[in-house]
Amino acid sequence: MDLFFSPDPVPTMNVRLSLLILFVIGAFAPLVGAKDRPHRTGWAVGVGPRIQWLSDHGHDVLTNRYVRGRGIGGEIRLSYGFTEHWEGRIAVSTNRQSSREGTAGVAWAAADLLFRQPVGRFDPVLFARFGKQALALDGAIPDELGEPSDHTWTGLVGGAGGGVRYWITPHLSLSGEAAYTYVRYSHTVVLDGTGTPMPLNRATGATAWGLTLVAVEYHW
Repeated sequence: MDLFFSPDPVPTMNVRLSLLILFVIGAFAPLVGAKDRPHRTGWAVGVGPRIQWLSDHGHDVLTNRYVRGRGIGGEIRLSYGFTEHWEGRIAVSTNRQSSREGTAGVAWAAADLLFRQPVGRFDPVLFARFGKQALALDGAIPDELGEPSDHTWTGLVGGAGGGVRYWITPHLSLSGEAAYTYVRYSHTVVLDGTGTPMPLNRATGATAWGLTLVAVEYHW
């Protein structure tokens, strides 16, 4: 029996209604899925705690063994997703470093290029980093008169890292990352009343490990 031309109008109406419902569901399903998918393109802002370990050798040479070991601080980031896989980011971080005497801290600002491979709600991430870093040590290294002085060293930093991002909602994510960086300190500032940056007699290279813990990111 041909259901579309059945003499009984009830089966014909039910079949036509069912086909219409299936058509409507098929037409709007992609839109519903797109609304629920993570918002991987566009702007995002994030913040999270950070731990950083300075390599002993390079920083020992630079600071006469006053600064070493672990530092604790935070990181703020602003990023833009160009596609589902590529993202650009600017990150700024400050850390209070452990020191034998005085007060020490590290601050850096960098531009990152990220590649991500979405797997459901997870985004494994790899990134390259390039920027500038400053290391400050106050009230530690003696000056010419034997009094503790304040020093700041600056240089270019580059490195790479990786991590994973987990999407809680289409606009909210959590991420954890680890990075390995190399910085070449080329200038120093001694606060002796002038604060003039002076080239180092010998540029010093040093490395560091950084771990950003559970950064919260909002995407729009």
